[in-house]
Amino acid sequence: MTTELIISTSDLALMVTDLQTKADDLLAQAERAEVGDQKAYEKGTDFRKIVSGIKKRADDKRKELVEPSKRRTRTIDAEFKKVKDTLEQADSAVKTKMLGWYSAEQQRIREENERKRKDAEESALAAAEKAEEEGDASTAEAILNMTSEVPKADDRPAIGRGELTGATSVASTVWTGRVDNIKHACRAIADGHLPVDTVTFSQSKLNALARQYHENHPDAEEIAQHGILFYGEARLSVR
Repeated sequence: MTTELIISTSDLALMVTDLQTKADDLLAQAERAEVGDQKAYEKGTDFRKIVSGIKKRADDKRKELVEPSKRRTRTIDAEFKKVKDTLEQADSAVKTKMLGWYSAEQQRIREENERKRKDAEESALAAAEKAEEEGDASTAEAILNMTSEVPKADDRPAIGRGELTGATSVASTVWTGRVDNIKHACRAIADGHLPVDTVTFSQSKLNALARQYHENHPDAEEIAQHGILFYGEARLSVR
């Protein structure tokens, strides 16, 4: 014989009222909340975890009451739906604010990265021009190549985990290298502090330099300058 759990309408109302009170309080907090910085964003993660926990408690209690008696399912579900709807409103309110801050912060980081990229590019061009003026064409070439190969900076905010165990926001730190001082980087390669393949030379530009040096020294078979060897090769062509 199966024992059916019987609960009066008044007891059900009392049980649901307690959960609804918590849900109303959370919704009020969500509506007052402002997500204006990373700390507030992380607190939003904790808040949503609390909302999720109460939603689970409510659903577990609903199942406990519904399973023994299918006859009252509609009444019980209707009462608990009010709690669920309120909690979902609270979760949605904070989530929307968190997304708003995240989007604005990502745009700020993107603009800051673009400013830094332009500053680095201008510095590199100035350094390359100076090297050219000093007759150091190979250093100028290396500077331009290094500038063109700087990887794109990450625009994502580095968000930490919330304080609650199991919070869903995950912290990730992405390390990215960029050339801060072109001439120092070239010297570091020369001194063995950086790997040689940090710089990739453009073959087309090396060939153009070779032709230029040959025009200036037409009788030379090979020309070595600034660590680069220029030489001519005889090739047959069909006409």
